[in-house]
Amino acid sequence: MEVIKSCPFCAFPYPKVVVLPPDDVSRFRLKYMVVCDYRDGGCGAATGWCDTSQEAIESWNQRKRKYKEE
Repeated sequence: MEVIKSCPFCAFPYPKVVVLPPDDVSRFRLKYMVVCDYRDGGCGAATGWCDTSQEAIESWNQRKRKYKEE
């Protein structure tokens, strides 16, 4: 699995994958997104919902970075 990079907006180093369980809209499928969780000290930025956790991570990691990687 690919490593989740730090937030491109606030440089928070611990964004995480969030899972949306199946409901009436997404019947029988989980949905995933990467979130820079403000409750953990992040800024609240997030990807859109993706079909797999790997797609969500790839989407997050493709964003343009505001801060330098260390």
